[in-house]
Amino acid sequence: MLRRVGADARVIHDRPDGRNINENAGALHPERLAKVVIEQKAHFGVAFDGDADRAIFVDDAGNVRDGDEIIYLWTHDLKRKGKLAGNCVVTTVMSNFGFERQLKKDGIELCRAQVGDKYVLEMMLEKKAIIGGEQSGHIIDLTVHTTGDGIHTALMFGELLASSHQPFSKLRTFDPMPQVLLNQNVGAKPPLESLPKYQNALTAAERDLEGSGRILVRYSGTESKVRVMVEGRDEEKIKRIAESLRDTLHDEIG
Repeated sequence: MLRRVGADARVIHDRPDGRNINENAGALHPERLAKVVIEQKAHFGVAFDGDADRAIFVDDAGNVRDGDEIIYLWTHDLKRKGKLAGNCVVTTVMSNFGFERQLKKDGIELCRAQVGDKYVLEMMLEKKAIIGGEQSGHIIDLTVHTTGDGIHTALMFGELLASSHQPFSKLRTFDPMPQVLLNQNVGAKPPLESLPKYQNALTAAERDLEGSGRILVRYSGTESKVRVMVEGRDEEKIKRIAESLRDTLHDEIG
């Protein structure tokens, strides 16, 4: 598809054997792609996941650019063209607070949905938004479809980059707030509100942040894991808080 629209496309990790899907490759592991982009002096790189509904990008300087940044650039491209319906973009509770803060400065509303493309879509329809998605690279362009399509995202971004007449690395987005995300395997998924040790640890953690950050703890919808996300200005502090909450959950529910 990329070659059909005139791109000089170089492909890596395209030798599936039935067992190696996403193995040290794709949207979850863009590190090798970043190296190849530098080696090939490419304008950008894009990594898909196994079913190609997500896309994570690498700029010409080898920096990994996640879904928040691509949605930001796409949103502003739509606004410049007068096509940003509702002056609104929908993301999830996982999106970086720096993204929300910059959009507010730009006069654009950010609406946060629960994690999951179906929740993003529901809120997009409710808010009459045409662009939305997730930090993980799952982006919905409601002018075309009601689900994520990484190849469509790559094509749209290629057009956006070409029309900007700038290197990808020069396209400004937002200053991200430091964010730590930790996963912990669990043997059960009791309501978090029912865990006294965790609730005490959470109260202490929120007090420690002093109102200058966010804590989001949730169970995975597909795996036996709990996910702990902490944002804040002090990287050492949020790492310590995230590890403490993770360890407390591990001790309390195994």
